[in-house]
Amino acid sequence: MSDWDPVVKEWLVDTGYCCAGGIANVS
Repeated sequence: MSDWDPVVKEWLVDTGYCCAGGIANVS
């Protein structure tokens, strides 16, 4: 599981930025 931590964190960060950008663009 620990091997996946960096991958999951990076994915969450990337997804968070994408979602934040999309919401900012919509509103």
